[in-house]
Formats: sequence, C-alpha cells, structure tokens
Amino acid sequence: MNSKEDHSILEQWDTKHACLMLFLGICTLCILEIKWLVLGAIISFIYFGVLNTSTLKLFKPLGGYANIVSFGRLILLCFLFLFRTTFDFPLFEVGLIFCVLLDVLDGFLARRLNQTSAFGHYLDMEIDAFFVLIMCCYFYLHHDIGWYILVPGFLRYLFKLVTLIAPRPNQKEVKRNFASIIAGTFFCFLLLALFVDSRLKTALLLLGSILIVFSFATSFYIYFTSSRNE
Repeated sequence: MNSKEDHSILEQWDTKHACLMLFLGICTLCILEIKWLVLGAIISFIYFGVLNTSTLKLFKPLGGYANIVSFGRLILLCFLFLFRTTFDFPLFEVGLIFCVLLDVLDGFLARRLNQTSAFGHYLDMEIDAFFVLIMCCYFYLHHDIGWYILVPGFLRYLFKLVTLIAPRPNQKEVKRNFASIIAGTFFCFLLLALFVDSRLKTALLLLGSILIVFSFATSFYIYFTSSRNE
C-alpha cells in the first residue's frame, strides 16, 4: 500500500490505538484485572481490520497467509489471558511460546510469499507491542515483579504519544536492526522468566527492561535530534 490516503488511515488508527492501550494499561494496574485490556485490544484490532477491508481483499486468501498468522497469534494471545486461570502449568506458558513462534512465522511468510504491506507492518508491530504490554502487566500483577517491568510495557505507546504531541510529518518510524534484536531478546527473556526461580526471573526481566529502555532512549534521541537539524 503506497497511497498517501491509506497511510493516513493506518497512522490515525495507530495513534488512537496507542492512546487506548495507555488508558487501558493504567486501568489494568488500578483495578488489578487484565481482561479489560484484552477486550479493549480485541475491539481495536477488529476495527483496524474493518478499516482496511479493501487492502485485505487484495490478498488470496483474504488477508494473505502472513496476516492470517498474525491475527491467529493475536487470537491465541487474547484467549490465553482471558482464560488464564483455567489452564494448568505449563499449558499457558507453552501457549505464549507459540505466540512468539507465530510472530517469526508471519514475517517469514510475508517475505517468502511476497505478501508484505504497510497494513501487515502496522499489524505485526502493534501485536508485538500488545504482547509486551500484557506480559509486563502480568508479571507485575501476578509474579511480584517491581514497577520497573511496567516501563518496557508502556514505552512503545508513550513514544507514539510523543510523536503525536511533537509531530514530524516527513519522518517515518524506522525499524532498526539493533532495536529488532533487542526486542527479540526481550521476548525470550519474558518467556524464560515464566519457567525459572524468582531470583533468575528478576534478573532476566531487569536486564531485559534496561535493554528496552536503551533502545527507546536511542529512538527518542534520534527523533529529537533530527527535529532540530531540519
């Protein structure tokens, strides 16, 4: 999708979605209940799909295999957290591992089948951000992890809010290689923390949080530095 109009629709949804996730994330911490965050995300992503129906129709089957896998991992993630208390160990944890594996698969399919699109990029990016947010809230609420774990959960949405308050019309968000490596490492740390003892869990999540903060601090620096140079 290369049209300016389509990109505008994607950006508008992305901004509204970020504000919604920030609000619901804060509500989750106040009421100590994750399900409303999940339900809000479901509604937002459904709305995203409806807004881009014409784009989804360009692929065969509807949406294309890569986006179908992306929606599949979103459904699995939401299902796991909505019915978390009904799962015995390790079904919940294994389900989360599958969510991350599906993330790898959708990117592979998009490239292999030439089904890349701006829609798919936004979808993948925001499902990743939602995964991080809900996992961070989960560790904070149910694993007695300190407040620091909430920082990486909210940073993506705070960055989006900053770009809304201080917009740079000609600057597009670029996915840098080192940021992707750090994000992948943090995903692994989140999964490993589900299976290890409390000391190692704390160490993994603290280290992962520091890496994510470094990654976003770099993004903030580049954003504001380039703004002054124009």
